Amino acid sequence: MTKLPIEIIGSRPFVEISVQQDKEQINGKALIDMGNSDAVLLLKNRLKEYEIRPPSITDYIGQGFNGEIYGLRNRIKELTVGPFHMSFPLVAYPEMESVQNARIITDRIGSIGNELLRRFQIIFDYPNRQIYLSKNRNFDKFYYLNMSGLEIVHDGVKWEKEEVPVALKRGGSNEVNFDNKMQFKFILKPLFKIDMVRAASPAQLAGLMKDDKILTVNGRTVSAYTLEDLTNLMKSEEGKEIVMKIERNGVKMDFRFTLQDPLPFIH
Repeated sequence: MTKLPIEIIGSRPFVEISVQQDKEQINGKALIDMGNSDAVLLLKNRLKEYEIRPPSITDYIGQGFNGEIYGLRNRIKELTVGPFHMSFPLVAYPEMESVQNARIITDRIGSIGNELLRRFQIIFDYPNRQIYLSKNRNFDKFYYLNMSGLEIVHDGVKWEKEEVPVALKRGGSNEVNFDNKMQFKFILKPLFKIDMVRAASPAQLAGLMKDDKILTVNGRTVSAYTLEDLTNLMKSEEGKEIVMKIERNGVKMDFRFTLQDPLPFIH
């Protein structure tokens, strides 16, 4: 594993990073933020003479203390952490009004989050102010955005009835089912709804709307998915078709759209 120094400020860990959009590199401190789902978040006002290169999109960035945070997203050429170079990561730029009251550390230019951190095995050594990093099998995977344009959230739970075979134990641990007899058990399953639809996204163009209750996705009842499953599906593969059945104002409706990356990297 590779050992890197970290700085602990107010009990929060910071590491040196380098971002490269064109030929010029910009260096600075980044908060290691495991509560952030993005790969990289950059504070535009801390980057001198930095322009957000097209293509870029206006998008929902996350939830802050004062409500929802919006901003821009694009791709940059490279991000470097220690000896590790990551190509074409997605970058979020929050609107400065949403972070203006946050405590900004001198030389901090942003944060690195879970979409980047999940590409490493990580050990934190806080007493010695160090972090150990080792690439895992996710390291070289492309940084895909949620290509549907949907922000999906939990919408409560419901009881679902499942059939299970009646099994009897015979002479040990072997289980035998007689006469195909079945019994039922009830399990709490999650419900999901659409919390936001990005403008001009495939989902919006298909007609999906905020507060639509999701019933099925690609033929499977939505309760068969976790929120992570749905998120991963929406950024799984450009060109993949998604079929959704939703309920809107008591009416069930079917929608179909194709995942499309709104941020192809332009060399």
